[in-house]
Amino acid sequence: MPTPPFAVLTLEYRLNTPLFLGGAEPNEPEIRAPSLRGALHKWFRAADPRFGDHEFGLFGNAGRDGASQGRLTVRLDPLTGGRETPEFRKASFGRFTQRVGRYDRNGVTYLGFPFDMGVNLRRYIVPTPSTRLIARLVVHCPPVRIQAKAASIEAQATRDRRGLLAAAWLLGRLGGLGARTRRGFGSLDLVGWQISPDAPDRERWLADMGALPLVGSATPQRWFQDFANGRHALRTQWFPGAPGKPDAVPHIGDRFKAVMLTRGHEGDQGWQSALNEAGRSLQDFRALTEPDYTAVKRHILARNRAPEGQFLTAAPRRAAFGLPLVFRFTSLKNAGMRPSSAEFLPAPTEKDRRPPVRQGSPLYLHVLRATDGLHGLFALMDGPVPGLDPRAGEARFAGTRFAPTDRSVLEQFLATLR
Repeated sequence: MPTPPFAVLTLEYRLNTPLFLGGAEPNEPEIRAPSLRGALHKWFRAADPRFGDHEFGLFGNAGRDGASQGRLTVRLDPLTGGRETPEFRKASFGRFTQRVGRYDRNGVTYLGFPFDMGVNLRRYIVPTPSTRLIARLVVHCPPVRIQAKAASIEAQATRDRRGLLAAAWLLGRLGGLGARTRRGFGSLDLVGWQISPDAPDRERWLADMGALPLVGSATPQRWFQDFANGRHALRTQWFPGAPGKPDAVPHIGDRFKAVMLTRGHEGDQGWQSALNEAGRSLQDFRALTEPDYTAVKRHILARNRAPEGQFLTAAPRRAAFGLPLVFRFTSLKNAGMRPSSAEFLPAPTEKDRRPPVRQGSPLYLHVLRATDGLHGLFALMDGPVPGLDPRAGEARFAGTRFAPTDRSVLEQFLATLR
């Protein structure tokens, strides 16, 4: 029987936190293959410094220079486990609310603030210990060109195989699906994978899969050590070297750092406690970050020609957590000042055809399951830093470009975690 020209990689992911993923109707949860494909593409780029040389052959290209389908097809089985899909309401997580000074703080609603805004009550898939996402990745072999050397064909097949395995593994170690994945929602653990018995190069698939430890029943210390070992293999053996454009995308390069919160949260609602703890750590740190508050307030006073005002020259340090960044001052609004707020966006560059309005945070929150329950893990990716690559500008004043910030405030935040 002839060997088929494709391999089928089956992935089994465990869902740890609420999944906000919709189709034509965004408020109705729906598991979609294109979303998983997009997530794999993102982590493929994070793993391979030379992703630009290989990504279109595997994932396809929908650009202006001609569309191509790519060699990867993604198929999803129906989600197993719980299928409860309630609305995200802040009141449901009220037991975590604490009064701090004049304001209430709640880690869950802080991380999920867009899901309960006005009439936008997003529904989500509730995670249970048995909730599983099964995906089947059909990987077609590279085409054989008449003048191509056997060595180049084998090198391409190896790059495809290892890039896809690295993407699937990183997705199940640091990532997730749906909205707000950088803030812990839709977190996935990769708990199993198999390659089809008749796949070309099956032994090589199995050998490479063995280099990346799965998320099993492990202590927090073992989980972190397995992750460190897998990342080391990716960085030194599979994809050595630095990216051609170091700040093109978030990646797992030399400046990558990760910190796991030590407390495990058990029970059916352990995900709520895990998200609350992680969210509060982030909320509390950002609320105390100075001199941002005072400096931006003086900047707005200067916009209003107040004598005590002083214009900003550098972007607020908190811009490194992601843009847009909005400051609102009720006291200035009540005093009749216009503007009474300031919004910072990525400043357009000469290459931009339209001004950017958003730049995601390089700080990712992932919720993982260990033997003692669910833990929050903060990962600071290498790569672009908002307010630095590119610089930040002010929304109301076109052409403003502030001196750059840096990632030191993000590293300071990691240092506060326990």
